[in-house]
Amino acid sequence: EYDLIVTGGAALIHDPNNPQLQKAKDLGLKIITFATGIGEFVSKEESIEIIGNHGKTTTTSIVAWCLKKCGEDASFFIGEAPMGFEDSIHSGESKWSVQEGDEHPSLGQEPGGKFLYHKVKHILFTSADWDHKNIYPTEESYYQVYRELFDILPKEGKITASLDGIRVLDVLET
Repeated sequence: EYDLIVTGGAALIHDPNNPQLQKAKDLGLKIITFATGIGEFVSKEESIEIIGNHGKTTTTSIVAWCLKKCGEDASFFIGEAPMGFEDSIHSGESKWSVQEGDEHPSLGQEPGGKFLYHKVKHILFTSADWDHKNIYPTEESYYQVYRELFDILPKEGKITASLDGIRVLDVLET
């Protein structure tokens, strides 16, 4: 018996009336997006979000590996199958976590970038090369989703940015 359904964007892109999702609704099951699931089950007290549109997967893998080598059973979500780990997602016992953050929204499910639904305390910002032009029609609208994430960062949170990263200063300076 199921008590939670986690959906990805593809469930609704291919069929807005997805019969499996509709059945879950009819049964009264709790339904959350994958982005919300990362926030609930992966993000920990000391959560590091890797953002930008170049180098996220590699950087997330490296940070997760470093935490592992430091003896932390850190939680992580990596967007690809990483070397050195059995899985691309893990919910560990440590207070640390590292997530690959996506600025693209969960289409048809939640507004704003997926990373807005993670519990972010620290950010590592790699780049902001205007992307997803079908969703963000102007550079400014694309940059705004990053600023929304910065706005919800707790006071004790930190942003570490690659100042050589494409358009990073443009996003940070406003």
